[in-house]
Amino acid sequence: MRKFCPNCEEMLKVREDHNPTLGICNGCGWSGPIKQAMKEPQLPSVPPRLPYVSIDIETTGLDPNKCQTLEIGAAIDDWTQPIEELPLFRRVLAWEEVIGSPYAMAMNSRLLKSIGNKPKDPELPPKEALEKWLNSMAAGGPRYLPLDAILSRLGEEPIYWYEIPNQLLKMSVEMPEVRALAGNPPETSAFCYDYELPGLFADWLNAHSISPRSVQAAGKNFASFDMQFLNRIPQFTKFVNFRHRVLDPAMLYWQAEDERLPDSKTCYERSGHDDTVAHTALEDALGVVWEIRQGVKRLRYFNG
Repeated sequence: MRKFCPNCEEMLKVREDHNPTLGICNGCGWSGPIKQAMKEPQLPSVPPRLPYVSIDIETTGLDPNKCQTLEIGAAIDDWTQPIEELPLFRRVLAWEEVIGSPYAMAMNSRLLKSIGNKPKDPELPPKEALEKWLNSMAAGGPRYLPLDAILSRLGEEPIYWYEIPNQLLKMSVEMPEVRALAGNPPETSAFCYDYELPGLFADWLNAHSISPRSVQAAGKNFASFDMQFLNRIPQFTKFVNFRHRVLDPAMLYWQAEDERLPDSKTCYERSGHDDTVAHTALEDALGVVWEIRQGVKRLRYFNG
């Protein structure tokens, strides 16, 4: 990740002596230890009033009529928190069979392997399922979860331990303590079926005071690609409705000499983000937040 000058927010350059611990700013002349630099762009001096949801998906190909959604990642930005503290959502769709193009399959081989290795343990009494889920995490899971309240809401019917996060999402409106883990659970319990996704996504949005019926989406090519796949998931449009206008960061990085709108890699470079496109849904969604926050300050209105 590139670093920013703590004075003027220009991207820092490595010193001429090539010492990687020191940086220099060509904008204001600041020079000093990289550890003093900023990791991410500051919020605009006049924060925008529009909260948005940055969304990205990974699929088995380009045709929404033939291919499948493998993963969804999303982040809510209300312009009040550092990027690393934003509410996150991630789910991997647990398909029994997948259809798509060889290129997309190869690109998403990690996801396909994860789906193939999805836990297949039998159902357990709720208390045992919760304990097994907590034990699947480092150090036995976080200590701040209200376990008694969770158990009382889980009821008495046996459940799969790896579906605990999906149950927690249903509780998250009234239980803020579970929101982070419910939205972005560990790899072994981040699964859901396609028919579950719409309700889970709506629960996550509601928990963070975003109406599922009026979502301001953001993303690279979201309207022409991601939304076409999501709206074909069974019942998705019953639970979630996107506004007609989408916040696409490309226009924020368009330059007069460009003959077409910049792609993701170019936007990353011009915003000071990593040069490579992550191709994981959640990292790409967070990358769009970075681009929007950095790009919106190029607009005169938000520069104070």
